[in-house]
Amino acid sequence: QEQCFELAAVNAALWQAEDEMREHRERMKYAETTTAREYLYTSDCGMRIQKLNDRRAELVTLINTAAGRPAVSDKL
Repeated sequence: QEQCFELAAVNAALWQAEDEMREHRERMKYAETTTAREYLYTSDCGMRIQKLNDRRAELVTLINTAAGRPAVSDKL
């Protein structure tokens, strides 16, 4: 059950990071150049999303295993 709560928290953090990235991308549409700071922000946000997705996959596997389901990836 603790893993289910963590999964909900990871999902919320993932959606927040995705929203941040979308807002940043929208602002960047109107910028004439990309500064190093903006590039680093984009890179940092992207890596945070990857890390959250990795943790999400781990939690889904743990939850499925605890429920007696096979630990298979849902990606095709």
